[in-house]
Order: sequence, then C-alpha cells, then structure tokens
Amino acid sequence: MNRKAALVVTAVFLLGFLLGGLLDHVAGDRVWGSTLEKKPSGARGRGERPNVVEELTQELKLTPEQRQQFEVILDESRKSFQAVNEEVRPRIQEIRERGRNRIRAILTPEQLPAYEAFVTRIDEERKKRNRH
Repeated sequence: MNRKAALVVTAVFLLGFLLGGLLDHVAGDRVWGSTLEKKPSGARGRGERPNVVEELTQELKLTPEQRQQFEVILDESRKSFQAVNEEVRPRIQEIRERGRNRIRAILTPEQLPAYEAFVTRIDEERKKRNRH
C-alpha cells in the first residue's frame, strides 16, 4: 500500500505540475510576448513577442497600414492575456497549495523532507521559466 500511495502522490503532483505549466503557457504571455525586441525568424523566447509581425509582413505582403494594425492587435491581445493571467494566478497558487497540503498529510515524517525538496526544486524551475 505504501508503494501505491507514493505512486498516487507522484501522479497527482506531476499532473498538477503539468496543468500549471499548461495554464501558464496558455494564459501567460508566452504566445504574444511582452517586448518588441527583434529576433531572427523562428527565434521565439518567453517574454518576447515572436517575430510574427515581421514574418507575416513578408509572407502576406502586408501594407504599412496593415502592419501597424496587426501590431496594435497583438499588443492588445498580449495585454488581455496578461490581465487574465493576473486574475487566474492567485487561484492556481491556492489550488496548488491545497493539493500540496493534502499530499503532506499522507506522507510519513521520513518522506516529508524529500517531498519538500522536490517542491522547492519545482518552484525554482517555475520562477526561472516565468522570468524569461
């Protein structure tokens, strides 16, 4: 039963981690980015608006007016994504903590230090991802 409980704990935690990452990706600014910094075509990093404008300007032969409108639409969409993310982030953290506390409740005192180290490592990785 102890092995089964460990597998359940691991599965629940990994599912939460993956769901949190997915929500961060979807609701965050990963798609639209937050700067206008130019990168080579295809170079898309977190926190930077992909070169979508440049790529589509060339591929679709956008007029200067269309390009400007496109940039405005992307910026407005990015701001909307960020607003939703700010609204959702506290709720996600609350759900994450509630799940972690439930997991802590089923672990033995010997298991807790390893679990806390794992949680710390996951949180640090999440912070690094969110900074970029």
